[in-house]
Amino acid sequence: ARWISSASCYPIIMRLDEILEEIESRQGDCIRGAFPCSTDVERWCGSSIEHVGGPMLDEIALGIARKYQAGAFSFELADAAMNELYVIFTSAQRTQPGIFMGPFIIIFDAFDAGG
Repeated sequence: ARWISSASCYPIIMRLDEILEEIESRQGDCIRGAFPCSTDVERWCGSSIEHVGGPMLDEIALGIARKYQAGAFSFELADAAMNELYVIFTSAQRTQPGIFMGPFIIIFDAFDAGG
């Protein structure tokens, strides 16, 4: 299991596999649009939402995409998680304008388009 590594997200307090397990275990909340929210992401990285960096969101998005591709996440769950993370992404983007260039937005667009 690897830790999420991002210079703009510190200290890292959860591993990527733990975050993905939490998303999977709370899929009902996720599909209803109640999870993950900014406080969840802040808890995952131990930092305020303003310091959550694009690399962290890229890693989570790549993990969601891999789980979906492997059949471990349904489309509904992966799409819902990406939609909720997009809200956080746009908040982080205000303080870090260049983060729209990473994998997160490509993966979000793919789920938004229907897979």
